[in-house]
Amino acid sequence: MKSRLAIMKSELAIMKSELAIMKSRLAIMKSELAIMKSELAIMKSRLAIMKTKAVMGVFCPISVL
Repeated sequence: MKSRLAIMKSELAIMKSELAIMKSRLAIMKSELAIMKSELAIMKSRLAIMKTKAVMGVFCPISVL
């Protein structure tokens, strides 16, 4: 009976450590997603700058840019 209980306790400990690993993986994925979102925001702002320059190039002489 005691050995059975010891086995169950060790299985529970293994499950808890697996859960901790999964939680850390999830945290890593969330931070990677945040990085990707900020990179996307940077790309969008660069695109907006390029579009603005293109529009200014149409309406303003090149020397102004």
